[in-house]
Amino acid sequence: MASCGGGQPASKGADSTSDSTTETQEAINSETDARGAEENDEAFQAPFNEPTIGYVADYRLYLYDTNTKGKRRVQEADSVFSCAIDPKSPTVFYTVIKNGELVLKRLPFQDGQPGETEDLGSYGDELKVEMCRAQTDGLPGRLFFTPSGDLVLPYNYVWDMFDFTKAWVYTPSKRMLKSVETDFTVSTYKPFLPEDKRAGNALIPSEELAANADLFSRNSGELMYKGVCLSCDLQLEHDRTVKRIEYGYPTFSADGSKIMFAAYISMGDMAHGPICIANTDGTNQRKLNEDGAADEIKPVFVGNSAVFAESHSKEQGEDYIYWRTLNITNPEDNAPVEIVKDPSYWCAK
Repeated sequence: MASCGGGQPASKGADSTSDSTTETQEAINSETDARGAEENDEAFQAPFNEPTIGYVADYRLYLYDTNTKGKRRVQEADSVFSCAIDPKSPTVFYTVIKNGELVLKRLPFQDGQPGETEDLGSYGDELKVEMCRAQTDGLPGRLFFTPSGDLVLPYNYVWDMFDFTKAWVYTPSKRMLKSVETDFTVSTYKPFLPEDKRAGNALIPSEELAANADLFSRNSGELMYKGVCLSCDLQLEHDRTVKRIEYGYPTFSADGSKIMFAAYISMGDMAHGPICIANTDGTNQRKLNEDGAADEIKPVFVGNSAVFAESHSKEQGEDYIYWRTLNITNPEDNAPVEIVKDPSYWCAK
C-alpha cells in the first residue's frame, strides 16, 4: 500500500480487506470448479499429441487434439482474449488482458507437452480491448496468420464496412510487433487479409457466368459441382429481400472429398444464411448453422472435419435464453459433435 492511516477511516480498511478476501476466494472457487470439470471430462484424460483447435471459455485457453479427442487447459494467470495456432508448427499464440492492455504470448508444444510460455510484448495502452471486437456480434476479431507467416490482430471495426480497418502485425522472423495504419480492407493490403477475404468473399458464379466451371449455382437456386447437386437435400428457401439463393465462401477439405459453402438466403445490412457442408458426390448434405454467413469467424476444415460455431436459443417463460456451441463434424457422415458450450473465441489449425 502506498499509504495507510491518516485520513482513512478504519472501516474503509476493513471493507478493503474483506473485498480482497472475497476476490481471492472467488478465484480459488473458480479454479476449483475448472479442475472439477476437467476431472469429470474424459477428453482431459485422453492422449494429447498436438493442438489443432483452440478455444477461450471463461477467459481460459483450452486446446483440443482432433486426432485423439484430447483436451488440455493452458496454465495462464491472465485473462485470455483470443488465440491462433501456427499452421507450420505446434505453437499456440494467444492474447491476454493484463493491466488493461492486450499482451501477445507464445506457447510451443513438443511431443504433446507444452514448453515455456514467452511474453512477446504489449500492443500498447492506446489499443483498447473493445477496439478488437466486431460490432456485429461483440466477439473478438480473429487473430490469424498470413501466407508469409505474419500474425495479424485486426482492430478498429467500422460498421459501414462490416470489417476491421487497421491491424497490429507480429513478424516471428524479426520478433517485431508493429501497428499498421494502412486501411485494412483495401485491395493493396491483401497480404494481411484472411484467406476468404483475400478471395473477395469468393461468390460462386451463376450458370450464365460460370464459363464451364465445375462449381456454379443454377438460376433456380441449386449449387452444382461437376454435375452433382450439393444443395438439393437442404430445403433452402430465400425471403423476399433477394431474388434467388446465391452461394459463397467455398472451402474444400484436405482430400477434396467435402465442401463447405455459405447459402445467402436473406439480405439486411449484410448477407445472411447458413453455412452448409456436403460430400462432393452430393451425399451427407447438412446445414451447420442457421446464419453462419454473417459470422466474423467462418467454419474451417481440419482434415476432413469441419469446425464451426453455432448459435442456439430456446423459450424460457416469457423470455429466451441464448448460447453458442463449438462443434466438429464426424468425417463419416458430417454429423456435428459438440466440443464445448459458450466459448467466447475459437481458432483451428
